Amino acid sequence: MTLATSRRPRPRCCGPATASTGCRSPTRDAPPRRASRSRSSTGSRRRRPPAHAGQQALNVHPDGDDAPREGIERVTMGIQQFLILMLRGWWLILLAVLVTTGSTAFFVSRQMPEYRATTTVELIPQPELNAREVVDVYDLLDKRNISNTLARKAEGSAMAHLVAEKLGIDPSVVASADISANVLPDSNIIEIAASSSSPELAAAICNTIAQEMLGQTPDKILQVEAIDRALPPSQPIAPQPTRMMILALMSGLVLGVIFVLVEHAVSNPTGPAGGLGAGGGPRELVPRPGAPAIGGAVNTVIEP
Repeated sequence: MTLATSRRPRPRCCGPATASTGCRSPTRDAPPRRASRSRSSTGSRRRRPPAHAGQQALNVHPDGDDAPREGIERVTMGIQQFLILMLRGWWLILLAVLVTTGSTAFFVSRQMPEYRATTTVELIPQPELNAREVVDVYDLLDKRNISNTLARKAEGSAMAHLVAEKLGIDPSVVASADISANVLPDSNIIEIAASSSSPELAAAICNTIAQEMLGQTPDKILQVEAIDRALPPSQPIAPQPTRMMILALMSGLVLGVIFVLVEHAVSNPTGPAGGLGAGGGPRELVPRPGAPAIGGAVNTVIEP
């Protein structure tokens, strides 16, 4: 005898699985699901730049334009325009050089040459003094009071009148001789100098002053001894033609450049002239409308 059996449907689990109900835990038996990445996290990842982006970064300014190249172009254009402007105004530069050098040459030729002679004298003790007195005299000379006093007397008007009487000339000639007497450092030597348009007169004035200083030593304990007598100089100290002509040439070039710039500014106050921009300045580099970018940089053109 066969008994028919029917399979009872498995109850649906609504709670945790138990051994009596025979339910299986959905979290334990179900296969694990792979966590999907959200689009927000994927979109926030930084994209790696292309391989040729480094080359573009070297040529593109952070602001989007090629500023360093534009600056170099401006400097180059400024130098070229300046040279072109100087070539156009060469006649003004030449005229300025001719005028300055010619006037300087005329002035030098009209100027009287001036000669300057020098002589030196030394203050020493009298030879009749004994050793102790000689030491005292040198101690006195170390204070420089006597040396400076004699030097100032040599430059005074009284000495000029005395020299004029000795030489038989007008005192104004001696007064205009620019007489100087200076005590040399660390010595008892006085250097006397005089200038004149005549080399013989300049030497005679110096030697006469040195002779007159012999009688001005105090208490006869000092004497003035001439180390070297003044000789008539062979070369004038003024004018100096070579130096003055070089200065005149440089001044003429500078004046010529200034004249060219002033003439250009006056003749072209607002408009372009000869390759220059408005107002005589360099032309502007502006972006070309609709021009494609090459390497990430905007093409530019030169517009007046």
